[in-house]
Parts: sequence; C-alpha cells; structure tokens
Amino acid sequence: MAIAEAAYIAAFLDGEGYVTIRRSNRTKRPSAHYRLVVGFTNTDLPVLMWIQALVGGHIYPKARQSAKHAPAFELSLHNRDEVRHLLCSIVQYVRVKHQQVELGLAVL
Repeated sequence: MAIAEAAYIAAFLDGEGYVTIRRSNRTKRPSAHYRLVVGFTNTDLPVLMWIQALVGGHIYPKARQSAKHAPAFELSLHNRDEVRHLLCSIVQYVRVKHQQVELGLAVL
C-alpha cells in the first residue's frame, strides 16, 4: 500500500471507522470466541469499495433509520491477517484512534 493510500485510510478510520473486539459464539466451540474487527461506515459505497480493494474485508448494507436517511454501508475486516496488515500500514498516520490501533496490534 502506498503512503498516500495508508494516510487516507488512516484519516478515514479516524473519522468514519472503528477498532473493536467482538464476541462470537460458535457452535463448534464450548466457549465464546473473541476477534479483533476493524470497520468503516459510510454512505459513499465507491470509497468503501476502493478501501476493500486495498485491504480486503466485506461490505454490508446498514439498516436505514428512516426514509430520510441515505443508504449506508459498512466495510468490516474480520480476517486476522487482513486486520494486521491494515493496522500495521496505518498506525503511524492515525491520530484520533491511535490508542485503539495500538491496542489492536497488541491483541494480535
């Protein structure tokens, strides 16, 4: 990933994204499973598709709150390798969510 792309994605994460740990119950495992997830939510589908082409993940439509709201989409990265690659690429450019990115890398 080029420096300009990494910086843009870092800024996008600062404004429109999240880094979180999600609990997922899997029927094959006796206990809960936790995974690091990085995501972006926006109404601009082409920008999410551009980020997806660079880092991976899946795009999901978000439920509309009312007919007044524009359709929104969420790009979500669950794959450990994709998440690691993304966070390592943008860690030096993130400003607002720098602590979350650092903690995410520590979890990985």
